Amino acid sequence: QARRQIERCGELCLDVDGKTISLGDKRESLTSSEFSILRRMMKAPTKVFSRDELLQPPYRKRGESHRAIDMHVANLQTVRPGLNALVAVRGVGYRLKV
Repeated sequence: QARRQIERCGELCLDVDGKTISLGDKRESLTSSEFSILRRMMKAPTKVFSRDELLQPPYRKRGESHRAIDMHVANLQTVRPGLNALVAVRGVGYRLKV
């Protein structure tokens, strides 16, 4: 059995193979867009990412806009509230809450 690829950032654990995220005892499945956003942000956890940066290839899906990024982030904040991993930085973009 192959080992799963897990990436960690603080208490966040991203299961790359299963496209899930966990924080403490909370574990959630992610859409491919949510997964891409979180994975990119976990690689630079203290950085504030603009919407433009989150739309850069290879993370951007064809036709996605700034509004789509806002929607994915809102889903991560409200649909998966147990994770509470992202913070909006007014006028700039988003960062991880680590």
